Amino acid sequence: MKAPKQQEKKGLEQGIYHAICYSVVDIGTSENKFDGKKKRQIVLGWKLLDEFYPDGNNLKIHKTVTFSMNERATLRKFIASWFSGLQVDLEDFDFSQLLNKGCSLVLAPNMNGNITIDNVMPYKTDGVQLDYVELFDLSTFKGGQLPEGLEDWKKDQIKNSDEYQALMSGGNQPIIESEPEDDVPF
Repeated sequence: MKAPKQQEKKGLEQGIYHAICYSVVDIGTSENKFDGKKKRQIVLGWKLLDEFYPDGNNLKIHKTVTFSMNERATLRKFIASWFSGLQVDLEDFDFSQLLNKGCSLVLAPNMNGNITIDNVMPYKTDGVQLDYVELFDLSTFKGGQLPEGLEDWKKDQIKNSDEYQALMSGGNQPIIESEPEDDVPF
C-alpha cells in the first residue's frame, strides 16, 4: 500500500512581485486564531502588476496584520520599508497614503512552509492608478450597510469584530489597547 499523494498547493512562488495597493480595510478586534488573544487587525490588499487571473484581471493578494505601529509590529515594518527614503511619521501615519501606491512584495515561506508576504519594498509604478480602491475604517463606521465593493470574506471578518457587534447591539465600541506584536506564523 502506498501513501496517498498530497494535493499540490496552488499559489504564488516565493520571489519578488511588483504590485499596487488597492485595499486597506480595518476588520476590527477579534480573537487571534494563533494565540487566542484579542487583537485589532487590518487587511492590506494588492493587485499584482505582472500576474493575472484567467479572465485577464490582475491577481490580488492580501495580508492580515495586527493594526499596530508598535516598534515590533509587522505593519510598522512594512510601512517603514515601503516608504524608506521618504519622510513619513510612523506614529501618526495616514493609511490612505497606501492606496494606489506601488511596491515590491517579497514573498517567502513562513515557519510552516506556506508562501506569505514577508516584506513590502518601494517600487515606482509610473503613474498607474487603479479605478477601484477600498478604504474602510471601522472606528468611523456609524452603522448601516458595509461598503458594497468589499468582498464577502472581508465583510464577514468585520461583522465578527467586537466593534461591529457592539455598534449593532447599540453599545459603544470597545477600546482595545494594542499589544506588542510577536511574529506569528501564518
